[in-house]
Amino acid sequence: FGVAAVLSFASLYVNSSVAPMTKYLFNQAFIEIVLKQPIALLEEGQPIRDFPNMVLFIGKRDIRTQTLKDVRVVMMENNEVTQDIHAQRGIVSTDLKQLRITITLLDARIDQRDPSDPDNIQKRKWGMTVAEYPLTLDLSKLINERRAVKETHHYSSSELWEQARELKAQGIHPTPILVELHKRMALSFACVAFVLVALPLGIQTQRRETSIGILISLVLAVFYYLLILLAESFKRHPQLYPEFIIWLPNLLFESVGLYLLWKQGRT
Repeated sequence: FGVAAVLSFASLYVNSSVAPMTKYLFNQAFIEIVLKQPIALLEEGQPIRDFPNMVLFIGKRDIRTQTLKDVRVVMMENNEVTQDIHAQRGIVSTDLKQLRITITLLDARIDQRDPSDPDNIQKRKWGMTVAEYPLTLDLSKLINERRAVKETHHYSSSELWEQARELKAQGIHPTPILVELHKRMALSFACVAFVLVALPLGIQTQRRETSIGILISLVLAVFYYLLILLAESFKRHPQLYPEFIIWLPNLLFESVGLYLLWKQGRT
């Protein structure tokens, strides 16, 4: 219990000060990386939706040679696909003054859809090939948004308490802020809640039943965090007092743990 208490206060310090600061610094570091090496923004193997009216897929990238392989671009308009462009290779050039990336797609195949009837296969133009297809990506909006925005999880707990007081003074209930604050505290003191449950279970489970103990631990951990996520989902409903609901997993685990300890003590 002493170790659990120490870990809880250490977690509280990390959740309240260290984690928000590092998340914010990571966000700023991301901006600096993009400014120095914009191709780093083009991640491999997953859809890139940071640019308006398009979804970009990169198979592989080579930062050293500034080249891309297996590039696919889905152009959209009013949430409807208008073009599907595929190229085996692309060359990246950057304009840091204008904050733009130009991807020159080589031997690009373009499947054109009819904007008025995009789902009609008969109206599509298939397989038009061009030797070079320049694709320009504007980074200014993306960078300015990430530079300017400081989200709730970027603030320390002391800063959030101050914001909550200011909102209350304006007659606004700061439910999302309070949920974030209480979540940090509840997760920190989860160490004590887990120990209260683990101790009687550890006494009851014999050494040869290690695998059962591991399974029980995993189930309890998943169940705990599902309850936390459920409570957090109520943050837009201040009438439900979600900042207090978020403590229910801790109270539930502690109650179960105390009951099991009492039962173990009687036997």
